[in-house]
Amino acid sequence: MVVGAGAAGLAAARRLQTLGHHVEIFEARDDV
Repeated sequence: MVVGAGAAGLAAARRLQTLGHHVEIFEARDDV
């Protein structure tokens, strides 16, 4: 789980996904 869809959150999610992890991103705002 990644909280926050800013630049760092998206980069972390991408890296985790390439390592084979299932990733879910949660963002407080409706627009990203």
